[in-house]
Amino acid sequence: GAFDSLGVNRRRLALVCERMMDGAAQAAKTTMSGQASLFGTRSPASTAPLPEAEEYELGELLRMEREIIGMHLSGHPLDAYERELRLTRATPIRRVKADGENRYPDGETVRVAGFLHGVKTKTTRNGGLMAYASLEDKTESVELLLFPGVLTRAGPLIRNDSIVAVTGKLSLRDEKDPQILVDEIIDLNTLKPLGPPPSQKLFLRLPAEGGPQTDTVLRCLRLFPGEVPVILYCEDTKKRFGGSCRLEERLLVSLCQTLGDENVVLRDR
Repeated sequence: GAFDSLGVNRRRLALVCERMMDGAAQAAKTTMSGQASLFGTRSPASTAPLPEAEEYELGELLRMEREIIGMHLSGHPLDAYERELRLTRATPIRRVKADGENRYPDGETVRVAGFLHGVKTKTTRNGGLMAYASLEDKTESVELLLFPGVLTRAGPLIRNDSIVAVTGKLSLRDEKDPQILVDEIIDLNTLKPLGPPPSQKLFLRLPAEGGPQTDTVLRCLRLFPGEVPVILYCEDTKKRFGGSCRLEERLLVSLCQTLGDENVVLRDR
């Protein structure tokens, strides 16, 4: 980004960078060898039109920025995933790693989301393959441990720059930073779990038992028959009703639009 002020996109500059540097090196070599003009002036630098090229996609720009300077400048990889992050109910990593009275207990099941980096694999004593990786969101990063069973199911996703949501158990050891022992990984580009998902229950809070929002919610649930338990709580009558559904992104989006994100809660049983 050092030449952004020139008003030319980075891909176009990258395409001529090597040629321009070679030309500058050759000019410096010529000057030092005494081949300057009689009056001490230098011949003007050669110029050529820059090739036409579209700018790198944002994801590629962010990847290169992090690779070169260790941080993102043009944005954040999660900027385009706000809706998916709401649907997964991911907890900020800084909150998961917080100390003091708000600290999560050892063994607590947590769900976090972000992008993977620093992926490494290791052979276990039994000859299986496990992996270590860092997951980073907009607040902080945390180390993940993926044992052979999870790695087998989620293998295609375990690569640097994957955007994922992770569910697992928090591991707290005095001599080490917190880690998450991964049980499940979801690709935020598809919101489809890899491998068998954990048992879950959907909680819906309705403002009134006989209101129009209740009718809309019931119609939505009928469109997605399935085996996931649903608990409906009516604020006006304090009554609870049971049902079931098939969890899909379209259903969760519709429910959130009807009731508000805070009234649609997905929990493990």
